[in-house]
Amino acid sequence: MSLNKYRTIDLVIFTVIVSVLDVILLAISVNVINFYLRLYISFSLPLIAMIYVRWHKYGLISNVILMVVHTLAIYFLTGMNLEGFLGGLANGLSLGFIALTLWWIYYLKKNANSYNIGNVTILYLAIYLLMWGSEYGLNVLFGNETSIIAYALFHLLNLFLGYGIMLLVLKTKGLFIYQIEYLLSIQKREKND
Repeated sequence: MSLNKYRTIDLVIFTVIVSVLDVILLAISVNVINFYLRLYISFSLPLIAMIYVRWHKYGLISNVILMVVHTLAIYFLTGMNLEGFLGGLANGLSLGFIALTLWWIYYLKKNANSYNIGNVTILYLAIYLLMWGSEYGLNVLFGNETSIIAYALFHLLNLFLGYGIMLLVLKTKGLFIYQIEYLLSIQKREKND
């Protein structure tokens, strides 16, 4: 199988997984929790960050698709009204901050330990805070004000759940690694055996 075909399959699989998972979690939020408090669980950050690490700039494809999926899912799940669209747009745009993972990859990749738990934690917290702040700010700007305390408390739960997934991904061999280097190392080992 060619590298391009493998990359395409990998990107499609992980993009579909994160998109379907987030739409299901958003649907549960709309039907079980009062979504207008902006309370929902999403695992976008750790999973899209993993895609960036695996495929670098090609992660932008998954990131943009997820931004559109979130915008449209929130719009359709909240009754296809202006408030739902603006809330979805605020959420979708905030997901763009995950692209900062690219900066981290390109500027820290000279350091072999750039994927250590300390650096991953700093990256995760910085991006999450930017996402949270931008989403809240855009919602206020769009007139979708919500209680900042409820919003912050629920996002604290989201932060910890997502961080747990990020740690799990980090510890799983072969997931949080640049795939081209990983595949070349496997190929080299097979030739030596």
